[in-house]
Formats: sequence, structure tokens, C-alpha cells
Amino acid sequence: MRLFTATMLITATAACDKITEICTEVGCNGSLEVSFVREAWEDGTYVVTADLGDGNVQTCSLDLSLTAELSCDFFDVTYDGTTLTIPFATPMNDGLTDVTITLVRGDEVLVDEVIAPEWGEPYYPNGEECDAGYGCLSAEWVFTL
Repeated sequence: MRLFTATMLITATAACDKITEICTEVGCNGSLEVSFVREAWEDGTYVVTADLGDGNVQTCSLDLSLTAELSCDFFDVTYDGTTLTIPFATPMNDGLTDVTITLVRGDEVLVDEVIAPEWGEPYYPNGEECDAGYGCLSAEWVFTL
């Protein structure tokens, strides 16, 4: 029995030299956090859109009133009476540069701008080798209205 155990231990140790990196498929959770600062927000429905390029358009509709309905599909929206903040999900991408942001209330366009956020250093949830150099990117942008 001891000879069998010793043989298995040697075999297992030798096999360790041949282990290659195993990549996981952890999703990217980078974000572009866009804030709109305004002293007085009028009641109404506001629609915020972020066009991240390559067909990646994210839209959020918000009812700012006494009840302040802040539910968006997958956005964690915050509103404190003067600042409305929406974090848009960003894809793994090494070429993400300009983003078009719009904010509309009814027929009134409050913001329609192409911004060039200063993206932080990318991070790689699966390791840089596994993510083929495409890291998760995050940034912040503030509009004062």
C-alpha cells in the first residue's frame, strides 16, 4: 500500500508541471457613472441615454416627482434632490473612447453631448491573459445644468 501511495504522489507531482492557466468567464462590471447636477428639477419624466458605440445604447426613464420613481432596468440610480446619478455598464473594450449622453424631459433636450471620459486603468476579472487584453473600464462624468 505504501508503494502505491508513493507512486500516486510522484505521478500527481509530475502532472503539476503541466498545468496550464484555466480561464474563468467572470463578466465585466465596469461603469460610466454620469451625474446631472441641477438646483431645481422640475417634476416630469426624464429619459437618459448613453450611446457607448457598436450598437451598445442604454436608456433609462425616470419619473422625478414627489414619489421620485427611480427604477431602471439594471441601473442603480441615485437622486438627492439636486444630483441625479446613473451608472451605465461598460463592456470589455480596449477601444472605448467617446460616449454620447442625452438627457431629455418631454420635448426639451437638456443634454446632448459627446464626452470623452478619462477612463481609469483597466482591470481584468479573469486575468489579463484570459481577457485577451480587453479590460473593464470605469469613469465618472458630471454635467452641471
